[in-house]
Amino acid sequence: MGCAVEQTATSTTVRGPPRGELRALDDIDMEPMTDAFLTAAVLAAVATGAGGTTRIRGIANQHVKECDRIEAMCTELARFGVAATGSADGIDVRAQPIGALRPEAPSVHCYDDHRVAMSLSVLACVAPGGAEIRERRCVGKTWPQWWDVLARDLGAPVHGTDPAEAEEAPAAAAADASVVIIGMRGVGKTTLGRMAARELELAFVDLDELLEQDVGQTIPEIINGSGWPAFREHETRVLEMALTSTHRTGAVVACGGG
Repeated sequence: MGCAVEQTATSTTVRGPPRGELRALDDIDMEPMTDAFLTAAVLAAVATGAGGTTRIRGIANQHVKECDRIEAMCTELARFGVAATGSADGIDVRAQPIGALRPEAPSVHCYDDHRVAMSLSVLACVAPGGAEIRERRCVGKTWPQWWDVLARDLGAPVHGTDPAEAEEAPAAAAADASVVIIGMRGVGKTTLGRMAARELELAFVDLDELLEQDVGQTIPEIINGSGWPAFREHETRVLEMALTSTHRTGAVVACGGG
């Protein structure tokens, strides 16, 4: 991209080219470091040299992180006036000269994702109007001091703000509202759910068991006989029934892996 990189046994120093002279990368495989694609994408947004389109590949897992990061970057880069196209495995970013970025400050949605917030704040540093980064507290997951570092060490003009809508507290849950546990297969939802129910003195509900009781078949029988779409329909219906009627309160509900 036109940077000078110096590495020692303990450090890496990167010196960028003159402002506006970053070069696009025709094709880059980021499979070994997929989480870093967001930073690469915002650099690509203003890398107008060498054709101006950077193609990033090998990042399919970024569709299922804190959010769909590939879709999120396409949406939020567009707010700056940068076109990007996502695919199953990557993203193509078509750069704009820094002076051609939208002059007004876009309001950027971070999807409660720390990496989305931090990467887009870097692009905001060169955007003519800067940007409003909403949900700024999401950086606390990995780098709570990010905004201080951006201002103090990198010299970016950062001003904290709390829009009125961000101050609206969510409606409080009923004191006896059921607790719902979600997660991928094999992570311990049932085990932890039983423990939580015992400690909280609540009923324990395994949604898979509830589904089998409701349908009158085991889950393998449903899938083998009717297919995955039918099973997902049953799963959704039983979940809705549990949360709106039969186990709306007083229970710990462990969902299936789907």
